[in-house]
Amino acid sequence: MSLPLANTLLLLTSGVFITLAHASLILGRRSQVRGALLITLLCAVAFLVFQTLEYLTASVFINDSVYGSIFYLITGFHGFHVLVGTVMIGVSYIRSVGKIMTLHKEAHVGFLCAI
Repeated sequence: MSLPLANTLLLLTSGVFITLAHASLILGRRSQVRGALLITLLCAVAFLVFQTLEYLTASVFINDSVYGSIFYLITGFHGFHVLVGTVMIGVSYIRSVGKIMTLHKEAHVGFLCAI
């Protein structure tokens, strides 16, 4: 129960910080954008590490039952979703550090489009 709870808290925390990064981007606060993106990245990487630990220590296997198959299918797709998001946020972070970021409201169409 502790690993799923930790992962849930990490996902909620990362949601808060990606929202903060988005708001900071709109307001033109470059250092806050970088900080919030970095915390979001750390949460995402920790989530993926904990997800891997959960897979390694799970008492159910994919071929045990329908529950095992559904468990690995759903958590696998969610883990892949987080991995893709981590890569996208990582690219955004690198671009924000490299000052390739456009910080004005006229260029802001979406979070990844503006970075």
